[in-house]
Amino acid sequence: MQDQLGLSYLFISHDLNVVGYLCHEVAVMYKGHIMEYAPADELFDRPQHPYTHLLLSAAPDSEMAEKQPLLNAEDDSPETPGQAVGCSFGPKCRLNESRCEEGNQTFKKVGDNHYVRCWKAAQNGTTRYFP
Repeated sequence: MQDQLGLSYLFISHDLNVVGYLCHEVAVMYKGHIMEYAPADELFDRPQHPYTHLLLSAAPDSEMAEKQPLLNAEDDSPETPGQAVGCSFGPKCRLNESRCEEGNQTFKKVGDNHYVRCWKAAQNGTTRYFP
């Protein structure tokens, strides 16, 4: 239908299996912030943000299902407007460093159309968080 009618659609879901099947491009959000944006195939094959890795490791039948999760702390406290400084995922990320809390992270280009809001991923463009 998309090709026949020239349609675009916005699909919002927590089910990454469905997202991977239906979507051409994916934006991964955490607490209202886009953490990573890429073509679906690239995002699923080469995730860069720790939160994207966490989501993929939690998805049933994912290739990463047996990998070690990236959680550092149990911080599910709601974020209030104006409260966030630095990476909103930082309190839960085991890769969190002081630099992550210094200011709002900007998007870094790590592929042709792949952007990530994580300075560690942007260091070399191929960061892998699992052994």
